Amino acid sequence: MEVIIKQICQNNYREVAIFLERMTDGVYKKDLWLDRFRYWWDDNPFTQKKSSGWILYGEDREIKGFYG
Repeated sequence: MEVIIKQICQNNYREVAIFLERMTDGVYKKDLWLDRFRYWWDDNPFTQKKSSGWILYGEDREIKGFYG
């Protein structure tokens, strides 16, 4: 089983937000996650820009996990 781990960037926000909405059974919507990402990483002057999180992709190139 091949897995790929990539650092999250702004280009990935949408797909991660959709994944997280699905993982919370829709309790936390995609737009809430997108707002959180911007607040946590983009608009927060105290965030160190080294790493915001990591995405785990499966062999099918679908997101299987997120750590961030």
